[in-house]
This record gives sequence, structure tokens and C-alpha cells, in this order.
Amino acid sequence: MRRLVVSPHPDDAVWSCGGILHAWAARGDDVVVCTVFDADGARRQEDADALGLLSVRVRSLRIPEAAERGFYPGPLSRRRGIHAEDRGTVETVAEALLPQLSDADVVLLPRAERTHVDHLIARLAGERVAATLGTELSYYPEFPYSAPLGAPARVHRVDFRPWLRAGLAYRSQVDGMFGGPVRFTRALARHARTPGGHCVWREIPGVS
Repeated sequence: MRRLVVSPHPDDAVWSCGGILHAWAARGDDVVVCTVFDADGARRQEDADALGLLSVRVRSLRIPEAAERGFYPGPLSRRRGIHAEDRGTVETVAEALLPQLSDADVVLLPRAERTHVDHLIARLAGERVAATLGTELSYYPEFPYSAPLGAPARVHRVDFRPWLRAGLAYRSQVDGMFGGPVRFTRALARHARTPGGHCVWREIPGVS
């Protein structure tokens, strides 16, 4: 089984569902994370290090993130939907994702509910490509942004220890967003105990 997971930025897939990625890889599935907005070289290296700890392969699209595209002057503006002049980025991402999704049996996308414009673009582009290819889709809620609603499609048994090790590999974001590993570990542990930490969804309530 070849599973492709679309991660808007480095850390999104691992932080959100790293336990599931590890479980899939441990049972012999070919798991690939395709990171979309990762033009920063230092963060790409963190991504490669983290995914290596989970025995997951990484593909990098190196598209500039919202803060670098000039349409979103601050963090709040990046949570208000896609700017009219930025809608072409959906097509740019879809074109870049097409060869990545073409050999996947299953694709896992971010739910992108009230999170970040880059997450929404990644989801819309992934849905567009999957519809063209007829690929099966599932969705994951993004940590630390969203709490999922609706019944999950499948519940997975996950091991928190390798998930945490991989999550801590994103040192720049652990320090920048959480002030260090102690607060991050507590937050990820809380997430792991919720359905969002060990479930995937076949649809998004009110969207699909």
C-alpha cells in the first residue's frame, strides 16, 4: 500500500498524525509525506530528520509560504481565506502535486478548518488532483490548530514515543511556538489522547 500524506509546511503532518504515519510504516506500507510550502532550507532539513525517525520518505515542493507571497501582512490575515490575487497558488500547487499523487493508493490531506491559508490551499489542490486521478482521500486535523468534528473513518493504534521523538526534531518551531520541549511535549500528549491524534476522516462535515 502506497500512502501519500500532504503536509502544508514542515512539521504539520508529523505533529498532527505522526503516530499514524509510524504505524503505517511499521506494518510495511510505503509512506511518503509531500511537504508543499517548504522553501526554507533549514526547515526542510528538520522535516527530513523527523520523517527519517518514522521511516517515512519525504518529497519537497519548495513553494514559498503565505508570509513570503506578499498578500498576507500578518498572522490573522492568513486565517481569513485565500486572497483574490493568491488564488493562482491553488493551481500552482495542484500542478506540483500531480506527479506526486499519481502513484499513490491513498492520499491523506489536512482538513484545513479555520487554520491557515496554506493549509486550505494544500487541501483544495490535493482534492483537485485526487478528483482527476480517482484517488481515495482521507483527512487529518492539524495540531495545534483544529479540533475535529464528525465521526472518523478509522481509528489507529499509535505509539507516542517515536511520534514525540520525531515531533521534537522540528527544533525551530518547538522553541518558536511552544517556548521549548516541555510545553510542546505536554501539548502533543494532550493531542494524542484526542480522536485527532489517532483517527483519520473520510470527509469534512459541512464541506464534503
